[in-house]
Amino acid sequence: YSDGMLFEGLECDPAYRRRGYSAALVSAVLSYLKDQDYKIVYSHVNRDNRASLELHRKCGFCIAKELAHFVDGTVSYNAYTLCYNSKTQT
Repeated sequence: YSDGMLFEGLECDPAYRRRGYSAALVSAVLSYLKDQDYKIVYSHVNRDNRASLELHRKCGFCIAKELAHFVDGTVSYNAYTLCYNSKTQT
């Protein structure tokens, strides 16, 4: 993504889910990237991963594309490309 940064590969041990760790990590990464002048951050999430989709939504991401273009050149129609734009966040 030439206009932003790709945030990829967030996983959490099932024993530590629903405790806010992932949200805290995503928020910290977004804050850091904003301080580094990255305005746009992308993430890929499988369509059936409701927990991750909700986490990203709560952190300010929205669906940008109904597919995902991965860094290795492959495309998945089973995942969304999500986008966070710090210019539109309060």
